[in-house]
Amino acid sequence: MVRAIAGGQDVPAARSDAHLYGMTTGDQRFAQLAILSPAVRAGLNYWLGRHRADGLPPGRPDIDPVDMPSLLPNVVLIDVRRDPTDFRYRLVGGKVRHHLNANLLGLWMSDIPHQKAPSHLWSKCLEAVDSRSPVLSNTPYIGPHRDFLRAEDLILPLCDDEGRVHMLLVFVDFLHKNYARAVADATR
Repeated sequence: MVRAIAGGQDVPAARSDAHLYGMTTGDQRFAQLAILSPAVRAGLNYWLGRHRADGLPPGRPDIDPVDMPSLLPNVVLIDVRRDPTDFRYRLVGGKVRHHLNANLLGLWMSDIPHQKAPSHLWSKCLEAVDSRSPVLSNTPYIGPHRDFLRAEDLILPLCDDEGRVHMLLVFVDFLHKNYARAVADATR
């Protein structure tokens, strides 16, 4: 099985079968993302389906919670501020809140000691802004539930009409130790 670097870690790559992600041939550039979570994979599929005719990533008006009710618990919506760069939590889904040690709603990453620059999460958010492309961030899990190994975060840019990233749509899932081991064993 092919391996890919994701979030600074060597992880099993998802099969490069584009149809697993609901992608068209032009979207196969995202097939190398080593996505393990079905919820995160569905989030990528949702985002890809909202791309605009002008080729830009979707904007906030293109995202409708009514279209993704089963994914809402896994969604985080982040405002992007420029000059100085910062990221603010606008929406944090129920599953994400359940797994965190704190309520991040309304907080700027620069005010959170383990998230401010140059943290792993900060750099991945900045990468998504600069590249206007999906960024997979596999973050070690440090929340209150000890049976979880890591969080799988897919950071997706949302652009305004001028093509500037103004928000990040993030799909997060928490991988249980047993699930992560089973996937690793299956890919060996």
